[in-house]
Amino acid sequence: MYEDQYCTEGTIDQAWQSDQFESIRNAFRQNQRHPACNTCWHQESVTDRSQRTAFTQKQSLLGNPPTDEAEIRTISWSFGNTCNFACRTCSLDASTGWLRETEQLAAEGDAEAQALLDKHTKTQWDYTEWAQIEPLLHSVVYFDIIGGEPLINPRLPAMLDRIIEAGHADHITLMITTNGSTGPTERWVSRLQQFKKLILNFSIDAVTPDTFRYVRTGDWSVISDHIDQWKTQSWVGEIRCNPSFSMLNIWDCDRILAWLDRKFGVTSVGYNWVEHPRHYNAVHLPEAVKQNIVSSSTYWHSKKILSQLWSSPSDHTQWQEFIKRTEWLDQSRDQPIGKYMPQLAEIIYNYR
Repeated sequence: MYEDQYCTEGTIDQAWQSDQFESIRNAFRQNQRHPACNTCWHQESVTDRSQRTAFTQKQSLLGNPPTDEAEIRTISWSFGNTCNFACRTCSLDASTGWLRETEQLAAEGDAEAQALLDKHTKTQWDYTEWAQIEPLLHSVVYFDIIGGEPLINPRLPAMLDRIIEAGHADHITLMITTNGSTGPTERWVSRLQQFKKLILNFSIDAVTPDTFRYVRTGDWSVISDHIDQWKTQSWVGEIRCNPSFSMLNIWDCDRILAWLDRKFGVTSVGYNWVEHPRHYNAVHLPEAVKQNIVSSSTYWHSKKILSQLWSSPSDHTQWQEFIKRTEWLDQSRDQPIGKYMPQLAEIIYNYR
């Protein structure tokens, strides 16, 4: 809601004090379901889990239960789109790795791609939002930093230094979501150790060299090594992982979760369900494919995640859009799906 109404004018404080946000807070005070949260209400009716419940649970575990305080206590900030990956479910909104292909799509007449080009430049920092966030940090207890890829952003060390010098690091639990392409170098260790607690959240959507290269464009051996290196840092408060499940990898759910559970521990593995772009939402797989995935699954941890496949009926238009976009990217990146993801290629071949 903040981005929809205040991204081009106004401030975070104006959004926080707005009638729209106050109506949401009032609804929760009265135990009412506000329509702005319909996506979460729907997910909870099917799986008992949503971003709302996951965030509430996370805050409670951190000792920050929801309150009705006037001051902002938690901030989740995506400060820029600088990234060294170009994940297939991403876009120029969150990754500069998508710049070349966004330009290609715009040149082919894709209006959405042109809008993204008009919105973004290859920036490394959002100075306007930082100027609004910095004065709020005196009351913040939880600061969630999202990119792009935060640990390659050259402006982030200076920001952390300012927080430390202002004396705020002592009361802030810092969460950084990373693609794992950076290990625990001295540049980061010396700063991150200063915070009350560091939570390092890895975004891992595939667990073999070929599938990882196809889905995220990175080098799986490097990422796996960096996870092990971070795990040796005993001062890190928590190391966890949130895989994002989509059309691209839901068929591989068992293998992904089994690997992550061994690496991070079952209680440290969450998940995200990709809803946008819509053609990557796995609910739009053909019904027969969904049934085959569920009936073939044998890993216990997959059960609740796979149940989300039935949260909405299939949409043939979105399935065809997924096939079209996949073929376009395969050609653009010289990544034939049959080589990198033969199981998914077979699903597409049988149900296209």
